[in-house]
Amino acid sequence: MDEVIQIARVAAKPVLPTGQARCGVAEVDITPHVGLPMAGYSSAGKVAQGLRGRLFARAFYLEDAAGHCAALCVLDLMSASRYLLERAASYTAPVSGIAVDRLILAGTHTHTGPGQFYGNSLYDTFAQCEPGFDQALADWLAARLATAVNTAAQTAVPAQVGIAVRPLWGVSRNRSLLAFQPNHDAAQWHDPGGPGHGAPAGLSAEQRAVDPRVTVLTATRQDSGALLGVFATFGCHATSLGLGTEVYAPDWAGPAVRTARRLLTTPNTEPPIVAVAASAGGDVNALRDDMDQGPALTRHAGTLVGQTIAEAAHEASAQRQDFTVEARYAEPRISERRVDNRADTALAADWSFGAPTLGGSEDGRTFFHHAGLVYEGMTSRHFRPSDPQYPKAPALGVLQDVLVHHLLGLAPAPALPLYALKLAGHLFVTVPGEPTAMAAYRIERALQTATGVAGVTVLGYAGDYGGYYTTEEEYRAQHYEGAHTLYGRNAVRHVSARLEQLVMGPAPAPLGPGLVVFHPRARVKNFEAASTGGAGEKPTPRVTRKGLRVEVRWQMPASVRVVFAEGYFVRLEERVNGRWQPVQHYGHDFDDVSEEIEILRRTDLFDWLGSQAAWTIELRLPWEPTADRRLRVRVAPHAEFPGFTARIP
Repeated sequence: MDEVIQIARVAAKPVLPTGQARCGVAEVDITPHVGLPMAGYSSAGKVAQGLRGRLFARAFYLEDAAGHCAALCVLDLMSASRYLLERAASYTAPVSGIAVDRLILAGTHTHTGPGQFYGNSLYDTFAQCEPGFDQALADWLAARLATAVNTAAQTAVPAQVGIAVRPLWGVSRNRSLLAFQPNHDAAQWHDPGGPGHGAPAGLSAEQRAVDPRVTVLTATRQDSGALLGVFATFGCHATSLGLGTEVYAPDWAGPAVRTARRLLTTPNTEPPIVAVAASAGGDVNALRDDMDQGPALTRHAGTLVGQTIAEAAHEASAQRQDFTVEARYAEPRISERRVDNRADTALAADWSFGAPTLGGSEDGRTFFHHAGLVYEGMTSRHFRPSDPQYPKAPALGVLQDVLVHHLLGLAPAPALPLYALKLAGHLFVTVPGEPTAMAAYRIERALQTATGVAGVTVLGYAGDYGGYYTTEEEYRAQHYEGAHTLYGRNAVRHVSARLEQLVMGPAPAPLGPGLVVFHPRARVKNFEAASTGGAGEKPTPRVTRKGLRVEVRWQMPASVRVVFAEGYFVRLEERVNGRWQPVQHYGHDFDDVSEEIEILRRTDLFDWLGSQAAWTIELRLPWEPTADRRLRVRVAPHAEFPGFTARIP
């Protein structure tokens, strides 16, 4: 018997108009303890053994002079989920007036964040290496992202916004070029007005078949023009670290945020909040022939994205203006298979994975691919040509129907959360999954034609996760992306038509009270909301340095569980005037919250009782220690773990 979770929708607190447009920004750490399975690579993924950069929820609150409001919140997770959306809104609606229909959640699509938060039986089973729904984790994530939204609303100040778009070529590439090329409009991709116009010479065909646009929304103070925050989008898979990664990390979005923030920080001002969301990157990644997946590739891609964000942010801030907020929301049911009874929008009667999904994408191939059991482009006549699923070859054949559908009864979310936010003449719309570059562009063109707005940005991984969204031509090619398009070849036309209805129809009435029901099926309890354990002897650390690279090693009881979001764990300190104080770096303390510091925890292989864990910290110093500038590492106490300090030689 499936378990049922019900979330009550809470009435939104009225937002009284102030006569001034206002913005607020905030970020909240959402890095849990290690030992949780990470989502993105499905069964081939890993259980987290540490971290390399923190995970955050970053919120932008927008309110116009008439009191119309909305919030954009970017999460360093594989995606948003409908469960996170509903649970978070139950915390934000009574505090800041941000109900479900005003709360846009979007994931960065990092493949190295925790999973098991979806609230639907399909992706709680398949998105990570261990199946199950961890309600304690999902509720903790929802509460923390709600804190970011409420803080942003409560600290909002009179402000203006600006929007700018800049191209970034040479970082991203189309991993499914053979599926992209059959699109009937692929030949016009580089024409004036197309996303690919202006591609520099020397790029490969894969590097040209991408949407290079970095779109930036800035919020600046009305009184001083100081930059409050930056919301940016770029279409590229966050898989630069690679399949073997065993640590939590924001992937290329981490160095992109740090780079942009450093370039945008001015003396005597607070560093701005910078958030980077994924736009249309379903078939796009940052892989290169001259660089393997790993930290170097991640820093390379992230640094270039961050530099472009900073350039666009300067341009957007210079064009800042007053604004109005028009936010619309719809949640059509999957069972409403057609839009206006149009045959070309018909969804399949039931979802299906295609065989190429078993082999993984180019970003992380699996045993099935390497053994030649499945391949991209694998099709069949399992479905009739009239069925929207044709020519998909179901993964596992008839076993998918018997085992997954009938015996296990797995299913994605039954509704499609869709948003449209019109702001300063620009339209942001969402897709609850992974649109390819061409799929998003077709949605963009349809909405531009219908509305006449100057700019449209499609946000992927927003509201929920429901697989890929490919064009009909890409679907028929049945590469990984088409094989993971759950409801068949008309999925993009369906979503596009729904969004057009949402934007062009009458304004929806505010959502009323009610219950939203989730059927998570398998439940797990891996997450603890607070640090625990650690009583015993104070650790004896061993510190080594080679140039600017520092490594700290120690052992402590395996019972120690550190919830990293509680605060910094590692901090660099310097001796100044006889006192130790935190090293300042680009306006922040040099610690694992603000810098890319690797922390690993492994059970000692030589301890057969498993009572001890070996911890390692690796960091890069901003400068070498000298006789008159001494440095040390401080590891902060958590729960009963006492912490320690260690001098750097």
